[in-house]
Amino acid sequence: HFFFLGAAFLLIEVKGVTELALVWGTTWVVNTVVIAGILVLVLCANLFVALVEPRRLCPYYLGLTLCLLAGYFFPVGDLLRYDWSIAAVSSAALLLTPLFFSGVIFAASLRRCRSVPEAFASNLLGAILGGFAEYSAMALGFRAMYGLALALYAASYAALARRR
Repeated sequence: HFFFLGAAFLLIEVKGVTELALVWGTTWVVNTVVIAGILVLVLCANLFVALVEPRRLCPYYLGLTLCLLAGYFFPVGDLLRYDWSIAAVSSAALLLTPLFFSGVIFAASLRRCRSVPEAFASNLLGAILGGFAEYSAMALGFRAMYGLALALYAASYAALARRR
């Protein structure tokens, strides 16, 4: 479960850096926006889990799926026809919102796991796979990364259901 979460998370993160460069330009600003966005969303996800204590993760997997499908059907490149400020905010929201749902799933799962070191190690190994998987975008295209991320999150959901 944590392995697939790590792989999908890093895949979406690296894809976000690459695609936001279309709107923001390939400068340090892109990395700042993505990393700051990730940190804020992870903090929000952790606060949400601490306050709400979600029992079922299915709604968050559904939200994650809907966000990834939105990213697939509304490519960042299509936002370039709008004013820069609209394109900048919309592209950041489109690419980073799935990470909130992923963060909720991760934090809620971590609360329930038996071995935190094992979960983190598995997640880290998955993140390495996600980083390598991002290179397949050169052959498959960036939109295909949404399908790959959906497959990885589906594998995470299946592994979670199997564990129970």
